[in-house]
Amino acid sequence: MKRVRDDEVDGDEFGTLLYEGEPFTGEVVEAAPSGQIISLMTYKDGYEDGPWLEWYPDGSPRIEGQNVFGKGAVGRWREWYSNGQLAKDQEFDERGNEISRRQWDEDGNLVEDVMYRK
Repeated sequence: MKRVRDDEVDGDEFGTLLYEGEPFTGEVVEAAPSGQIISLMTYKDGYEDGPWLEWYPDGSPRIEGQNVFGKGAVGRWREWYSNGQLAKDQEFDERGNEISRRQWDEDGNLVEDVMYRK
């Protein structure tokens, strides 16, 4: 799979991600000044499709999820605070509809627990 830096791609007026003037398929990475990768997004034909990963500068996870073109977020999406505490855990169905969401504060206390009916 082709991998490019985020400063090598552009978007057009329709929201399509372009690399060298063509819709991009592959991974786009963003790096910190140190060179450490802090985000990785996957695209197919210029649109988000595949893993979406972000990390804090210390390398710990920040966001983890999966996108499907035309549907958005699918499956499990998780976000963490910089202290390593899980901040949010969401579940989406195959059409991109949110099924459930749990959120915690930075101390690990559950502050929201929502389940949606199908």
